[in-house]
Amino acid sequence: MHRPWIIAGLAVLICCAAAHAADTPSRFVADTAAEALGIWRDEAASLALRRQRARALIERRFDVPKIADEVLGPAARSASVRERFAFAAALVDDLVATYMRRRDDRAPPGFQVIEERLENRRTAVVSSWGWRAEDGATVVIDWRLSSGAAGWRVADLIIAGISAVQTKRGEVARLLAEHGGDLAAVTQTLRAHAAAE
Repeated sequence: MHRPWIIAGLAVLICCAAAHAADTPSRFVADTAAEALGIWRDEAASLALRRQRARALIERRFDVPKIADEVLGPAARSASVRERFAFAAALVDDLVATYMRRRDDRAPPGFQVIEERLENRRTAVVSSWGWRAEDGATVVIDWRLSSGAAGWRVADLIIAGISAVQTKRGEVARLLAEHGGDLAAVTQTLRAHAAAE
């Protein structure tokens, strides 16, 4: 008599378990990497379409506001909301241009998650085998993730022990020094770099 309710309850539990598995840090990283590699390897799509897809990937799966503020460093505290927003958009343009430029160097190999470490309820690190565009070497990539209302997001990529966010922060600090601390000029420089690619 109660069998339909039991079956329905089991179905709900199975669906919830599947959704939970899809939300794990490792699954998030694997899905992100698969989407990125799909964009990279899509020879049939135009460059404009690949860039559009890469931008959508970054905006959807990376914590862009947090990354932009981290890259700006102390300059973020004195910047207006509009300046920070414009810088974040230019940073995404720069990342997309860099990503698409490296696409043509050599085809990346496969992807494999090695380890997942939950630091607390809101941060995790997923380690994977990855590929370094500069020399094609296989290296360990640590995906530093942060969790919020929208779920897991990439906060940094640490490639062979080198933080991508801190590397970009150093580049932006040099640009700020060259432009006398003018954030608008730095933002325009990033836009010009992206447009030139």
